[in-house]
Amino acid sequence: MMPEKGFNLKSNDVMVVPVLIRKIINTIKWERFCDARSLSDDELVLEFYASLTTQDAIEVIVQKKKVPLTSKSINDLFNLPYVEEDEYYPMMSNINWDFLQQVLDVVTNSGSQWIIRKYGSHSYRRQYLKPVAKVWFYLFCYKFMPISHSSTILMERMLLLYAILTEKSINVGKIILNEIHDCAKKKAVNAYFSS
Repeated sequence: MMPEKGFNLKSNDVMVVPVLIRKIINTIKWERFCDARSLSDDELVLEFYASLTTQDAIEVIVQKKKVPLTSKSINDLFNLPYVEEDEYYPMMSNINWDFLQQVLDVVTNSGSQWIIRKYGSHSYRRQYLKPVAKVWFYLFCYKFMPISHSSTILMERMLLLYAILTEKSINVGKIILNEIHDCAKKKAVNAYFSS
């Protein structure tokens, strides 16, 4: 299981939580979500995923209690604002080269370029992210969009970094719910928790 990451938001030390990071956390109202002390119970998480039997489940039984599986319930769990129509998801369908360059300008060091693949998937090398973007990238890789490798970053994640850094509204519960459903799809093929 991947360890949880976050910030010690009780600290006023700018070396612990840099001013720009704290400003974004407060603006987008992610205090509880980003707090390292609000870490999940590993046993509950394992039981949750072990009980996730279908990819379209709307609830899961954990410790004999029905847990609703909706983006709203996930947002409520982390005290995140529930945004039905956020600004992040429409970015995925309104992609053009000017916008992709704008994403690079905000998220990466100057002179950076997209990695273009024949089949239309764009990605970017992690090493050229701006320092503040690297912090957010590591946080969301551990908190809600886990990946097996991180030398290159897919466009979807680059757009999420852009949305965070430009303080756009993001339905985090919807992203987490999609990740849960993806896990359930893979679970049909692979047994993640064999015990």
